[in-house]
Amino acid sequence: MSCSNILLLLFFLAGSLSMFVMSLHYFDDVASGVSYAAQIFNDLLKIHIIAGMLAMFTGPFQFFGKLRSPKRHRIVGYIYVLGVYVGSLTGIIIATQAMGGIIAKTGFFTLAIVWFYCNTLGIKYAIQGNYMQHRQWMLRCFALTFASITQRTILLFAFLPIIDFLTVYQISAWASWLFNLTLLAYVERRKTAKGMGKPLVQYR
Repeated sequence: MSCSNILLLLFFLAGSLSMFVMSLHYFDDVASGVSYAAQIFNDLLKIHIIAGMLAMFTGPFQFFGKLRSPKRHRIVGYIYVLGVYVGSLTGIIIATQAMGGIIAKTGFFTLAIVWFYCNTLGIKYAIQGNYMQHRQWMLRCFALTFASITQRTILLFAFLPIIDFLTVYQISAWASWLFNLTLLAYVERRKTAKGMGKPLVQYR
């Protein structure tokens, strides 16, 4: 692996670990992150977090060829895909109860739908043997998986005294995943334009 890929992998893993630590408080008895404290939504939120963590920790290893064999890629891929499907489906439900009103609710709801869609297309192209499209859609899928970390980063702006927390939260519901997809598209386009040959990460 190149030095840049090693640093990229460490960045993903560090982000995943920090997200795991930040998510521990959601397993308290008190409802958090949803406006309606019904037990069913608390349980779905916990399932959503666990599934997201599963995808977040397994995803980075799927894009670096020297870290996996085809068999290992397939096995870890099943785990990742399962994590995304469970995370996105539960996300669709709990998004309806998110704080921040209709703006935040539609932001998280759309994220869950697009996350599910990218995962499905990635699987479709893998089955068809179109591995370039498979790689591209799975990269987009992981960009959405990583949106939870980007969202927590955006929420840091709420510590500024001139910005209301709820406003920052509403912005983060959309900006977290739109920023990740835009950044991924920008980096891939620049590499293609420069004729560097190698993709963003060594997938095959």
